[in-house]
Amino acid sequence: TRRSSDLKCLGKMKDVAGQGRTVLFVSHNMSAINNLCQKLIVLGNGTIHFEGNSSKGIDFYLEENMKNENLDNPVILETTDDSKSVKIYKIGIKNSSSQYVNKFEFNESVEIEFWLNVRKAGKYFFAGVHVNNSKSECLFCTHDIDMAESYLNGQIGIVKYSFAIPPKFLKPGVYYLDFASAERVPGGDSDLYSGFKFEIVDYSSNRSAKKLYWDNALIAPEIKWEINI
Repeated sequence: TRRSSDLKCLGKMKDVAGQGRTVLFVSHNMSAINNLCQKLIVLGNGTIHFEGNSSKGIDFYLEENMKNENLDNPVILETTDDSKSVKIYKIGIKNSSSQYVNKFEFNESVEIEFWLNVRKAGKYFFAGVHVNNSKSECLFCTHDIDMAESYLNGQIGIVKYSFAIPPKFLKPGVYYLDFASAERVPGGDSDLYSGFKFEIVDYSSNRSAKKLYWDNALIAPEIKWEINI
């Protein structure tokens, strides 16, 4: 498969680099860069914008990408492809005030909603969302089949799904959502939309003020402690 070929290629490059040879690796895959590279150069329009440590370079690259987006605009996606029996029709991310945004304070819930357009009767579909960090690491995934009673039972029309990521769960950073829907039979029809982006910021908490977010931690749930003396 394509994935197994990519993994073999990355493994070979890592072996070669381990032998003391220099490998020039050009990619937008932050996970691969993080695993393979010690030094990073960020280019833009033929100009070097950053040169140095790979971890700091990844942070620089992601920050520059976010500057090019207006984070305060609504982020509703409309799609009109009629070629499939199921299609992801619309996607939105809301805050607790029901505003469509893609920047959230750490203490806000991230309310995710999307609509499927089911066009063929008698089809049984499930829907799911994967939440990934900026290094392409999957933090968690959730599906409607986690709740058996939520299966689509063959009706035609627009079906809306929604769920919320709880507040004080994700650490500050950029996150990506992958949406999927598939027929519940081998080789059945499916649809996928990847790369829907949002950001978590923290300007006010104790953890932010004291810089207590651990770099190696993937998530940062706020857990209540009790201390008895």
